[in-house]
Amino acid sequence: EIRKMPLLALFLISFPISCVHQFYFVRTSGFLATLQSSASAGIDKFFAGVFGVGGGGLMTIGQIAELAVLAFMPILAKKLSRKMLLTVGVLAYTLRFAVFAYLPFTAAVVPALALHGLCFGCFFFVAFMIVDEETSADVRASAQGLYNLVIMALGVIAGNIFAGQVDVWATKDKVTNFQTLFSIPMWICAVCLVLLVLFYPSKKKAAAV
Repeated sequence: EIRKMPLLALFLISFPISCVHQFYFVRTSGFLATLQSSASAGIDKFFAGVFGVGGGGLMTIGQIAELAVLAFMPILAKKLSRKMLLTVGVLAYTLRFAVFAYLPFTAAVVPALALHGLCFGCFFFVAFMIVDEETSADVRASAQGLYNLVIMALGVIAGNIFAGQVDVWATKDKVTNFQTLFSIPMWICAVCLVLLVLFYPSKKKAAAV
């Protein structure tokens, strides 16, 4: 048995989120490297000393935050509804891209990188939980496989193509306008957030097994 409304809403929202996810993985390192190269003193030198020069080092902040969120997820999953957790995840996506686009300063960007923990933990990790809960044992493996296909294959392929095209639009004379580059996924996430609030059922039903 498949409970249609929660899964339909989840699948429809997950695809665009998985697409814009590629903006973070593929474009953030270059953005952070540019940010570091224009830094002069103070907090910028501190983070460069801790994480090294280059965007890849700073992105480990997101990985550390992801581990922290996942460690607390068993507690959060008992205290908060699935809709609330998903909403926090999509809101974190929106805020992260908003900071990248409109507040490109180390003091703002570093906390925004830590939002990756909420992005992954509260959205994709919880989404897999929902697929388990909203399907019965006879179709659970197929549903998980289909969800993997949507976010790990179709979403990644479409996201890379889309991010590459936006990068072309945002780049002139070999200089990338990061406000343009990151504001587009920000607005996509904002729309997904509204759709999630409007159409995802507020009360999670227990799954039949």
